[in-house]
Amino acid sequence: MAVGGLGVVVEVVETPRVEVSITGDQTPRADGEGDDLFDALATARRQLEADDIMLVCNSARKDVYSSQMLRQAMSGRQAYVLSLPRTAGHRP
Repeated sequence: MAVGGLGVVVEVVETPRVEVSITGDQTPRADGEGDDLFDALATARRQLEADDIMLVCNSARKDVYSSQMLRQAMSGRQAYVLSLPRTAGHRP
C-alpha cells in the first residue's frame, strides 16, 4: 500500500514483519521495520526526526499510545489518543 501527499510517499509491506518506506521530493528516505505498523513507523519517524523532519500523523503524537493487546489484534494500525480529563484547570 502506498499513500502520498505533498510530495511524500509512504509504502507499507506486510510480510511476517512490517516494513515502512517514506520517500519524498525534498525529504531523505526513511525506512523502518517492526513487528507491527506502529513499531515500523516509529523507527522510520525517528530517522526523519534526526533531520528535523516531523511526520504529521497520529502515531507521531506524544499523547498517542498503542497497547500490546491492540497492537496484536490490529497489527499496530490503531492506537489510543490519551488526554487529560476535562476539569476547570485543564481545558482541551
